[in-house]
Amino acid sequence: MFCVMRADLAYIQRKAKLLFASSKRPSNLPFLFLLTDSARGFSPELALSSAPKGAVVILRTFGDAELIAKITPKARIKVGATVAPQIARKYQLHGVHIPNRRLKYYKRSEPCPKLLTASAHNLHELLRAKQAGVTNILISAIFASDSKSANERPIGPIRLAKLARDFPEMNLIALGGISRKTLPHLKNTNARAVAGVSFERLAQSAFSCH
Repeated sequence: MFCVMRADLAYIQRKAKLLFASSKRPSNLPFLFLLTDSARGFSPELALSSAPKGAVVILRTFGDAELIAKITPKARIKVGATVAPQIARKYQLHGVHIPNRRLKYYKRSEPCPKLLTASAHNLHELLRAKQAGVTNILISAIFASDSKSANERPIGPIRLAKLARDFPEMNLIALGGISRKTLPHLKNTNARAVAGVSFERLAQSAFSCH
């Protein structure tokens, strides 16, 4: 299964590079983000073993430093996590991801690793992230998704494009329902990257290892 997921995720990453190549795009921003969700069977181990080179895995550990200490020394992929910046620095993580509800605790003056991201599900949360000074935003759900945090009504490509126009200083990372089928619909949205947990269960695709 790991080989199948790697093949599919590498495909998603290649297509994302073609869709989002832009002179306005930050050179250090990955085209593909993987998020963990152990409750749905997408563990840190699965994400780290499946991620293609160049992707970033965001460990949703919610401050669990012990798990970070256990997993990250073995990682071959760039890793971010939902931890405080000081923990990220201690374990030399590539990035920090801040759930939107935690942005009120974020201090701009605190040194962060190379990549800082936050989540947003609507205009109000996007404004909150902007006020906090975070510009790399995982915005969801763009398409229908089985995630519990997904909106009842997906944002969709048209509204995503409008948000990108209204917030040109933000790097919007499309999350939710991303798959080989839905990815082409992100063309001309001015999204900068894609993210996902299951990528709509790509492991069930027809790819195989050779």
